[in-house]
Amino acid sequence: MNLTDLAQALEVFRGASFYDGLTLHHAQLLLFVGQRGSVTYAEIEDHLSLSNASVSRSVNALSSGVRHRQTCFELLKIERDLNEGRRYVVSLSEKGMKLLLHLEAVCQGRR
Repeated sequence: MNLTDLAQALEVFRGASFYDGLTLHHAQLLLFVGQRGSVTYAEIEDHLSLSNASVSRSVNALSSGVRHRQTCFELLKIERDLNEGRRYVVSLSEKGMKLLLHLEAVCQGRR
């Protein structure tokens, strides 16, 4: 990917109708989840070098279950881990998958 491709991909985020409030930090989290399929909060913490509180705020903002804010991007799903009932796993929602497919098309020049 060259800088032009990167700029076009970032424009996809900026141009999305739900963009208001979506940060580069959110984009990184979304891409990480998309690459891995599903991840735990601890995996996000380790990969992005964030605190548990920061991961929790970001994941909640990108999901549909926002409690304290009005911003709700609905790009991620939060579900209980079937193997460890006290832990949650994060994956892409249908809307999140569509956004990443669109980003991939832009990066491959298919727009």
